[in-house]
Amino acid sequence: MCATGFHNRADGVTVVESMMVVAVLGVLLAGGIPALLELVADARLTAQVNDWVTAVHVARQAAFVRGRNVTLCPSDADLRCDDGGDWQQGWLVVLDNDDGPPAVLLQQRPWVNGRIRANRRAFSFRPFGRRDTNGTVSFCDARGLRSAKAVIISPTGKPRQASRGEVNSRVTC
Repeated sequence: MCATGFHNRADGVTVVESMMVVAVLGVLLAGGIPALLELVADARLTAQVNDWVTAVHVARQAAFVRGRNVTLCPSDADLRCDDGGDWQQGWLVVLDNDDGPPAVLLQQRPWVNGRIRANRRAFSFRPFGRRDTNGTVSFCDARGLRSAKAVIISPTGKPRQASRGEVNSRVTC
C-alpha cells in the first residue's frame, strides 16, 4: 500500500475472463433462442384463437341485442362473405338485414403465419340464443399438430377451447 492509501496496480478484466464470459453467454443464448422463438409462435397462435373467440362473442351478442341473425363467415378482399370457406384470409361478422345489404360489424385480417380450417362454411347466430349447428375451427402453424389449437362452438353458440385429446382426434394440419 502506498503512503496515500491507493493501490498502484490497474484494475480490469483479463482476456481469459472476457473469453469465459463470452463462452457462458454463447451457451445461454444457444439454449434460449429456440425457447424464445417457441414462445413467440405460441403467442401468435393464441392471439389468433382469441381473435376468433372474440368474433364469436360479438356475433352472439349482436344477434341477441339486435334481434336479427348474425353470420360469422370467411371474407374475401371486397368485405363480403367468401363462399369458398377460406378462413385464413380473414373473417367477417355481418348483421343480416331484411331491407338491404348485410352490415359488417367486425372484420379480421388474414393470418399469414398459419392455417385455419373449419367444418362449416359459415356460422349463423340467431337472436334467441341458438345457432344453426355446432362446429369446430382449428388453428395450425408451421409446427403442425403438436401445437395446434381448436375451438368448438356449441349449439347454443358458446365457444370453448378443445382439449389436447380432442385436438389430436379432430384436427388435421
